[in-house]
Amino acid sequence: MTLPRSVWASLFALVAATIGMGLVVPILRPLSVAFDASPAQTLLLVSVYMVCLGAAMPFTSAVSSRLGVRRTLVGALLLNVVCGVVSSLAGDIGVVICARAGWGLGNALFLATVLAVVIEEAGALSGRAIRYFEAAVGIGISAGPLAGGVLGAISWRAAFLGSATMMLVAAVSLMILLPRAERGPLATGVFAPFRALLQPGLLVLGLASLLYNVGFLMMFTFTPFPLARGPEFVGLVYCGWGLALVFSSTFVGPRVQRRIGTLASFTVGTTGFAVVLVVMAVFADRDAVLVAGVISSGLALGVSNTMMTEAAMASSSTDHTTTSAAYNLMRNAGPAAAPWLAGTLGESLNVHAPFLFGAISAIVAVVLVLALMGREVVAPVVSRV
Repeated sequence: MTLPRSVWASLFALVAATIGMGLVVPILRPLSVAFDASPAQTLLLVSVYMVCLGAAMPFTSAVSSRLGVRRTLVGALLLNVVCGVVSSLAGDIGVVICARAGWGLGNALFLATVLAVVIEEAGALSGRAIRYFEAAVGIGISAGPLAGGVLGAISWRAAFLGSATMMLVAAVSLMILLPRAERGPLATGVFAPFRALLQPGLLVLGLASLLYNVGFLMMFTFTPFPLARGPEFVGLVYCGWGLALVFSSTFVGPRVQRRIGTLASFTVGTTGFAVVLVVMAVFADRDAVLVAGVISSGLALGVSNTMMTEAAMASSSTDHTTTSAAYNLMRNAGPAAAPWLAGTLGESLNVHAPFLFGAISAIVAVVLVLALMGREVVAPVVSRV
C-alpha cells in the first residue's frame, strides 16, 4: 500500500516550512555581533519562539476545526512569511524577537494541524506516516542550516528573507496540492487539549518528551557559540545533524522498534543522546568533538523523536488533532526556556554547563519512562505500541 497524495503534499509543505526553523541557527552568532547582544539575549529569540509555539498549541485544534485544515495550514504559513520579512528589515534585536514570537504562533498552527492531517489521511499506514513526518522535519531542519549558512555568508537579512520565500513556496504548494476540506461537523473546544493531558499515558509521555527536548534545545542552540565558526561551517554541521536524523528515523528506528518495542527504543535512543551530551560537556573546548557530537546526536534523536511521537499519538482516546495539540504543548512549550537558560549558564558558569544540564535532563526523561512504563497507568499505552 502507498500513502495518499494528500499525505505527500503535506509532507512536502512540512519540509519547506521547517527549513525556516533550522535556518536561524547559523546566524545566531552573526546576529549577536550585529546587534551587540549577549548570547543569552540572542538566544532569547529562540526561547520566545518556543514559548509562543508551545503556548498556542492547545488552541490549534479549536482553530482548525472552525476554519478547516487547508485554510489553517495556508494561513499559518502566510503569517510566517510576514514575520520573516519583518525580521529581514529589523533594526535591533527586539524587533527580531517580536517577529519570532509571531513566527512561533504560525508554526504552532501549522505543525499541530499538519501532523493530524498526515495521520488521518494515512489511515492504516499511520505508523509509516509518522516516521515520514519525523523524517520530513529532519530534512527541513537539515536543509535550513545549510541555507542559513549560505545566505548568512551574504547577510543575516538575506537568511530571513530566504526563509520567508520558502514559507511562501510551502503555502502555494498546499493551495495547489492539498484537496479542499470542509470544516468539521463539530468545533473542538478550546480546553480539549488540556483535558486530554489528564489521561495518564499521554501526560507521562509528554513529560518525558519535555525533558529530553530540554537537552536537545540546549545542545542545538548553544553549540554555535563555543564552536565560534562562520555561518557556512555551522550550516554544514547542522545539515549533517539533520541528515543523520533522517537516516535514523527512517531506517534505524523502525528496525530497533521491531526488535525491542516502541518505548524501549525511546529509552535506548535517549540514553545514547545523554551520553553524547556528556562527552560534549567534557570536551566543550574542542571543535572536533562538538562537530561529532552534534552530528551523532541526530542518530540518537531520530530514534527518540519517532518512537515518542508514535507512542504519544497512540496513548490518547481523543481525536488526532486534539492529541497532537496536547502533545505538542508539552513537547514545545515545556522546554521553551532551554535556549535562554543555555546561554545564561554558558555566560555565568562555563561552556561545559549547558551540555551537562542537558544530559541530566535527558537522563531524567529515561528514568521517568522506566519508572512508569510498567505501572497500571501506562500499561495500556505499552500494550498498544
